[in-house]
Amino acid sequence: AKRSAAGTRNGHAESVAGSPQAAADGGGAEEMAKRIDEYLSSLKTAAYTFNPPSPITVAKPVTIHLWLDPAATPEQLAEELKKLVPEDAARVEAGETLWAPLMEASLKGDDFNISPVTPERQPVSSKIRTIWSWSITPKQPGEKQPLYLTINVVLPQELGGPKTIKTFERKIDVDVTWWWLFDFYFEKYWKWLLGGLGTMFVSAFGWWWKKKHGAADSG
Repeated sequence: AKRSAAGTRNGHAESVAGSPQAAADGGGAEEMAKRIDEYLSSLKTAAYTFNPPSPITVAKPVTIHLWLDPAATPEQLAEELKKLVPEDAARVEAGETLWAPLMEASLKGDDFNISPVTPERQPVSSKIRTIWSWSITPKQPGEKQPLYLTINVVLPQELGGPKTIKTFERKIDVDVTWWWLFDFYFEKYWKWLLGGLGTMFVSAFGWWWKKKHGAADSG
């Protein structure tokens, strides 16, 4: 009767959980979760930095860099990255996140075509810098188009790897301008545009000259 009441209160999941096999599985899951928590607590931290771009133009690719370095400070990393991407210097961010021997970083955004330049899952050195890069191309103009940058720890095999644990996530708002239209058409048709402007200038100058000197001759 008690088992039936429990099943009525909590549904099928409760009756399954009450079985010996479910209890064993639950105990195993709890033990695994504890081991994963202990593993994460044992990890050291590393400095990171990345360059959120803005504003950028449609149809022109730009590169986003993510650096992870356990041997440097966030301030040092940020200053180095600013020299590499001076156009994004005002937006460069830095901080600290967990470091593991194997890590994964990803960049996603529905409004962009994104191509990884480096592998997203990489072994990470405890002494030298690890670099991730992505080439992104906006699909359309607009304000605050979101990108999502994440960093994950890849668990070792004995803890369920290659599963990952997210240790960092950042939403990046990017402003995309329409100036690409001017750049695109000027680059493609500049001779025609300049020729047309030249013809228009000559015509206007001829009209002005005739008007001025025609009026002088009449006088």
